[in-house]
Amino acid sequence: MATLVGVPAARSSTAASARVASWRRPALRTLSVGLFLLAWHAATLWDLDLYVRFQNIPSPGDVLAEAAELFGSPGFYVHILASLERIWLGFAIATVLGVGLGLLIGRFAFAEDTLLPPIELFRPIPAVAWVPISIMLWPTERSSIVFITTLGAFFPMGLSVGMGVSWICLISAEMISGQFGVGYFTWVAYGIVKYAQIVVGMLTIGVLGMLSSALIRLIGARFMPWLPRREKEGA
Repeated sequence: MATLVGVPAARSSTAASARVASWRRPALRTLSVGLFLLAWHAATLWDLDLYVRFQNIPSPGDVLAEAAELFGSPGFYVHILASLERIWLGFAIATVLGVGLGLLIGRFAFAEDTLLPPIELFRPIPAVAWVPISIMLWPTERSSIVFITTLGAFFPMGLSVGMGVSWICLISAEMISGQFGVGYFTWVAYGIVKYAQIVVGMLTIGVLGMLSSALIRLIGARFMPWLPRREKEGA
């Protein structure tokens, strides 16, 4: 009888432990963000100068106010849409080329002998180093930036890794040769001494990149259900 009574109690205890575990990681992540914002606020409030200087760094409140103003006007969305259009177009091209060439090289010895050497030759070259050549190669600023984004995703194609590298290359290219885009907006904000806008641009890049990688992982999990959950999350 004692055993029968103990079974529901054990199940209840296990369920309670599972609920606590399910909340533990989100709570820790939220806490870490909160502590980061608190440290940022304190550093700007006290104008810390411990070799790293915070005198000209905007506070979280300043950034929030600037973000509210920017996202309340249509102009900032032009930059966001320009970056998103470039990143997904370049990523799509890189996916088709990377996966297609990978299958050819893996299947046919002739393809490996003829295609792999030039790929290996160009692979160590950072995509940003292609910016001057891309400006000369392509007739428009948009096509040259898409080209740089494609190169960034092509060589490391494992999909979510390629997406992350694509964002790095896109923002660098927009800062160097762009006229629209979040990277261009952030660089211009630095030039006109709009410090809060710089941070808004940086955070926008981070959020867009994070959401893009999450979407790639979600698509991967959808089409590759045989992978273990941990492997799909890190794909």
